[in-house]
Amino acid sequence: MKRKIIVILVMTLLISSTGIAIADWEEGEDFKMHYPQLPDPYGVDVDWHVNWSLGDDWMCTENGSVDDIHFWISWYDDIPKPIPWIDVSIWSNNPAGPSGWSEPLDQLWERRIYDGQFIIAGPWNGDQEWMMPWGDIIPPPHYLYWQINIKNIDDPFDQIAGEIYWLVIKMPFYQKHVGGWKNTQDYFMDHAVWSYLPGEYWDMIAGIDFAFVITGGEPCNPSIDVEKYVLDKDGNWVDADTQSQALEVVICTEIKYKIVITNTGDCPIIDLTVLDKMHESLEFISSIPNPDDQWSDPPDYYMEWHIPRLEVNQTKEIIITAHVVGKPCSYDYNHVNVTGTCIHGKPVSDEDWCWIHCKEKTREINRSFLNFLQNHPNLFIILRLLLQRLRLQ
Repeated sequence: MKRKIIVILVMTLLISSTGIAIADWEEGEDFKMHYPQLPDPYGVDVDWHVNWSLGDDWMCTENGSVDDIHFWISWYDDIPKPIPWIDVSIWSNNPAGPSGWSEPLDQLWERRIYDGQFIIAGPWNGDQEWMMPWGDIIPPPHYLYWQINIKNIDDPFDQIAGEIYWLVIKMPFYQKHVGGWKNTQDYFMDHAVWSYLPGEYWDMIAGIDFAFVITGGEPCNPSIDVEKYVLDKDGNWVDADTQSQALEVVICTEIKYKIVITNTGDCPIIDLTVLDKMHESLEFISSIPNPDDQWSDPPDYYMEWHIPRLEVNQTKEIIITAHVVGKPCSYDYNHVNVTGTCIHGKPVSDEDWCWIHCKEKTREINRSFLNFLQNHPNLFIILRLLLQRLRLQ
């Protein structure tokens, strides 16, 4: 007991001199997992080493990004050591691994978090034991534990409600018996795991789960916008959404359309399909980029493009060249539809129309020729007599 009191007094002095923070995440605050796995003050800490990783699983309960990760650790001698970096990764779940327990399957996301990008809070006290990943208990006992808070992660992982993920952490401890991940009494599903070979995991004996909390930002609000324009004779892109705004186009000429797709939401959109329908008044010539698929279903012609991913505020453009063949005086619209899914599984879609008015080419008298006749009036009389004679013949 005397040793315990002395250690706590020493740590109080260290905290006041090093500026270790108070708790960054506290019980009762928001979380985005099955439930917070809180530290067991009288449990064990599992030894970390740079040659092996420790991991535990959670179930996502709310779509959105994993902005913050909080977990609890201890030091073998109750004195904090430098942490130059923390390797954090998130994995998909293999529900039935070789051991018969669930385990990490595929790495989905990883970051190296450097000193200064995380906060250490604490300490708190409780009589605890030290354990190696394979189950050996290492004396002597220790009495303090801390909370590590990784906050506002750049380019965070986006999780989907209902999915099981694994949090895997490696620490830069080049000797054994330096730092350890604290266990929890709030068990979830199968045991935690450890690994010293890539892709191979062993479940923790004695039903150990680790103390950690996943938090993050609000669920995203995805949206997509598509606009279709037609190029007029002055080189301007016209947004002819209605029949009254239809652009007049001349039969037997070429025309250009532009499709603009923009991610107007606050999360990336994946697996986009752009479907454009061209009426029989037009004949497809080419497009940039080329369609991934195209087919006809008279009287319409269809073109389809696939966009794997569109980031927030990112825009994609498609330029289409067509030949005007449509009936004189006809009004025709061309329709484009875009569908996709946000990275959290929410569907998005939008559509737009672009109207044209087909007309025949007018037979206009050449203006230069008229000017020539005005400057040579006698030639006009001769030309008229010649035309009359030719008709008589």
